[in-house]
Order: sequence, then structure tokens, then C-alpha cells
Amino acid sequence: MNFNENDSDYLKKLTLLYVEDEESSRIFLQRILVQKVGAVITAQDGKEGLALYNSQRPDIVITDICMPGMDGLSMAQQIRNHDSNVPIIVITAFEQTDYLMQAIDMGVDRYVTKPIVFERLMKALLHCARELYTEERLRFLSLHDALTELPNRTLLQDRLAMACAIADRTTAQVAMLFIDLDHFKEVNDTFGHIAGDLVLQEVARRLRRLFRSVDTVCRLSGDEFLVVMTGVASSDDVSAAARKMVAALGETMNIEGKELVVSASVGIALYPVDGKEMDALIRNSDRAMYASKQQGGNCFSFYGV
Repeated sequence: MNFNENDSDYLKKLTLLYVEDEESSRIFLQRILVQKVGAVITAQDGKEGLALYNSQRPDIVITDICMPGMDGLSMAQQIRNHDSNVPIIVITAFEQTDYLMQAIDMGVDRYVTKPIVFERLMKALLHCARELYTEERLRFLSLHDALTELPNRTLLQDRLAMACAIADRTTAQVAMLFIDLDHFKEVNDTFGHIAGDLVLQEVARRLRRLFRSVDTVCRLSGDEFLVVMTGVASSDDVSAAARKMVAALGETMNIEGKELVVSASVGIALYPVDGKEMDALIRNSDRAMYASKQQGGNCFSFYGV
């Protein structure tokens, strides 16, 4: 497997637990590892290592096998019993031992023989870092749109449910804003789909800048976006936000050296008066958006008004 700069950069974001009973070896390798990994915590035996794992939750574990008291495999097995995903690298003085076979059986990710060749250890670490990054990226993409990296419908549903639950305990409302870009098909037809994707990414950036961290900006599909505003005191607050958004999205974009202007039609539905479920809020904000389209676009409308 070939490794690249991204693997090394990701490794520098991770925390590593290194368990080794020989103090001189532990200190020497720690000094090298801290230059390659985000943070290194050390333990002198399996018992201390397990305690540190439970309290610190490192991303990767490196452990010697043969140690007094709780050995590395006993510690690794207890870690595996609670977390089947954390990468574990074992260090052993012999390649063919009962200990090593047990390590393989329990699902240890990599092993490195003594005396340690640092290049081999780095290869094992980079392999683990790539696997962790891949898992993290897959989790991210299960909840986000790949093009804009905005939350997708699944994540939106969770955040909307939380926002509505909070609203039920207060006098505040929740607003759903349905955004559809005006004449976006013409962008794709005239400048191509790559330019169209760049426009969608720029729209996503502008929407992120406009709304608070407690609000949720979502790409629904194609050129359709949703925004969930939480803690809304009145429709005037939503009008002010929608007015600002329409103005911001209508500003000139520089896409591949070309100046483009893309406006948006916005429809607004309020929880709980316009719907108590996500599908109803989307449906009614969509209807309000079409009312904006009928007015020529580049504006916003409330459902039922």
C-alpha cells in the first residue's frame, strides 16, 4: 500500500497510547513518535495502559506483548471487548510465538518485531491512520452531501427533531426555509456541469456564513437547499434572515473566471403552525417557494400568506 501526505497529516491529528515496560525503550520511542502523531500517552504495563485507554480513549494503541503483571495481549483483549474498531499494533521479539498467534486471533491490526525498525512501525501507523480516516469519511458521508459537505436529509431530520423538542418547551418557533435556485438549469446548459457544481458549492458557503451554528443548512437535492432556524421569536426574525439570504445569494459569483449571477426563490413554513412533521414542513415550505417563483423569483414567501 502506498501512503501519501494526507495519511501523514491525518496521523498528526490522532492520539496514540504506547505501552512498554522497558523505560529506556518507552522514552526513546516516545520522543520519535511525538514528531509524527498528534499526541502520545504512555504506560509501563497493561494495567496502567487499560486505565489510560478507558480515561483517554486514544485513536491507536501500540503495545509490547511480554510485560510483567497484565501483559499486552490481556490488555488488548479487554480493549477489544469494549471497542472492536480501535487499531492495535503489537510489538514482539519473535514472529512465530503462541502470543503472536493469539494476537492475530483477537484481531490485532498489525505487528512489529523487535528490534524496532522505525520505518516499519511508521508503515503500520500510516496503515491504521488511513483506515481510521476512511471510516470517519464514510460516517461523514452517511450524514452529509458529498458535493457541498452540508448535512443531508438524514442529519436534518435528527436536528429538526431536536429543534422542535426545544421549541415545545418554550414559546419559540422553528422555521424551515426551502431554497431553490432560479434558472439553474441554464447555468448547466451554458457553462457545463462542472461550473454548476462550483455554483452549488459557493451557495453552500454563503449559506453557512449567513446562519448561526445552532441552525442547520442542508442540501436536499439538485439545486434545492433547506435551512432550519431554531429559537425563532417571530416571523419578523425569519423575514430579516430570508431577506439577507436572498440578497447574499444574488451577489455576483466568480466561477472559473466568469461572473455569474444566480438568484433564489425561498419558501418558509413555521413549526408548529404550518406542520409538526418534517415531511409536512418540507411540503409546505416547497409550496411557499413556488409562490415566490410565480412572483418572478429572487424573493421569499411564507406558507399560507
